[in-house]
Amino acid sequence: MGQYLTERAARGLIQGWRFLKVLGYWQYQSKGAAPIVLGLLTEHIPDVQGAWHFALDYLRQYFERVMAQQPELPDEPRNFWGRSP
Repeated sequence: MGQYLTERAARGLIQGWRFLKVLGYWQYQSKGAAPIVLGLLTEHIPDVQGAWHFALDYLRQYFERVMAQQPELPDEPRNFWGRSP
């Protein structure tokens, strides 16, 4: 897929999309079988965080919001049926 997009972008067929361009790949193909990609080399974009850092930041912000919320507690304790003991 990456090679397909890289080739189309080089010909000017894809515009307005941002993706990592494939610079090279390493594949293995035995007789009569489909090739298997063993390695992939893509361009590097400096100062861009990956998906893992994005996910960690999102989760951190979510838990900070949850921890900042103060739960409303009743004035007196209630039992399972909602009555005071």
